[in-house]
This record gives sequence, structure tokens and C-alpha cells, in this order.
Amino acid sequence: MNRFALSATGLMAATASAAPVEINVTLDYWAGEAGIAIFDSSSNTVASFFVNSAGYLSAPGFSSISFTLANSSATSPYTSGYSMTLFGDFAAGDYSIVLTDSYGDGWAWANAIGGIDSYGGAATGSAIVFSSGSITSGTFSVVPAPAGLALL
Repeated sequence: MNRFALSATGLMAATASAAPVEINVTLDYWAGEAGIAIFDSSSNTVASFFVNSAGYLSAPGFSSISFTLANSSATSPYTSGYSMTLFGDFAAGDYSIVLTDSYGDGWAWANAIGGIDSYGGAATGSAIVFSSGSITSGTFSVVPAPAGLALL
């Protein structure tokens, strides 16, 4: 896609290869069991999320993560989950998203049921509920704003 920018010397073309994407996620209390992998239409892994062996969040392919406790009640932590937003830049196209749970009970514990809540930025797709099992999946699409609007 070609985009144009106004410089001191006049109009110049710029090529945009990616658009901002947000993926809004809810995890159950056991976030260390969760994994997310995103694949492009050629089955290449373009981004992922997991908790590494040292216990730190790892999200290769994403530019940043927002991660918070969804319920601030300290009296019943097992009934709460975590809210997470993954931010990145993705090329226009269709993507597969795969959610995994290493324990095999899905992202569900007590009253917290996780999954993909919504997409933002240039991404659109349906919510994914992950209430049981080891794996579930869905799809989303990235459609960047038209070139003229992207500059505003």
C-alpha cells in the first residue's frame, strides 16, 4: 500500500507495511499455563505469548503488553483472572490465532473464563471463549486505514 506524506520539499510517497493491532485477552488465575500463537495465511508464526521458564511474560512479535489483575479483590484471588492487551503491527491479511493451556482445563477457573475478548486497531474478529481443553482457535483480519486517513 502506498501512503503519501508532505515534506518541506513537497509530496513524497511512503510505503506502509503494517498496521497497529490490539488483541484484548482475559486469562484465568493460572496465567502461567496459557499460550497464544498467531499465524499468517502461509502458516508462519508472526507473534506469540507465553510465560517463560523464569516466570516472566514473553511476547515475541508484539511491541508491548498491558497486563493487570481483572478483579482487585484480595480475598478471593482464585475467582479472578487477568486482563491483557497485546499490541503489535501486522501486515494486512487474515490470521489464525491458537490458544493453548498446558494443564488442559482451558482458561477457566472458578468464575473466571478466559479467551480473546475483542480486537482493536486495524484488526477485526470474533471473540473466542476458552472454557475447557488444551487448545482452541479462531481467526482475525487486519485491514489498515486508507492511506489518506492513516496520516490524520
